[in-house]
Amino acid sequence: MKKPNRTTENKMDIIKMAHDIGKAVKESDEMKAYEAAQAAYLADSAIQTKVTEYNVQQKAFADESAKTAPNDFLLGAIRTRLEALAGEITAAPSYVAFAESQEKVTTLLAEINETIMAEVTGEEHHHHDCSHDCSCCGGCRNKLPVVQQAHAKFQKINGIFFLLRPHLGTIRFLR
Repeated sequence: MKKPNRTTENKMDIIKMAHDIGKAVKESDEMKAYEAAQAAYLADSAIQTKVTEYNVQQKAFADESAKTAPNDFLLGAIRTRLEALAGEITAAPSYVAFAESQEKVTTLLAEINETIMAEVTGEEHHHHDCSHDCSCCGGCRNKLPVVQQAHAKFQKINGIFFLLRPHLGTIRFLR
């Protein structure tokens, strides 16, 4: 049996670290809140009825718009209904909680990605709300335990190019 070379071992270590980061994100409070909010949103039958109508209206709008001579009055009526439905859906507490929780997960994933890229490029990483004066907060790496873990793991290997991309789809009117 062929012994893995050092490059293969490094790659395997990197992949393992990526899995560890993924597991840590999955177990984070942000992801747990996201999953709970998503379930509540999908279980909100009143909103899901509006989502279904929104999707039907959107298809009707696209179909009418594609015609050689679209009916402008009909398009206006459909547009008005789409706007009303969008307002109702996005104002619903279940949607608001879902959107806010997705934003928190997206922010966490962006922070992890920025930390990894800072290690790869050697550029200093600062959080978006950073004043660049660590005396007031104890430093960026103390803000998010998952980011701190990612930083510590990826600091061990130099010259790594790894990009963590959020795999959360668009939540707008998810059904």
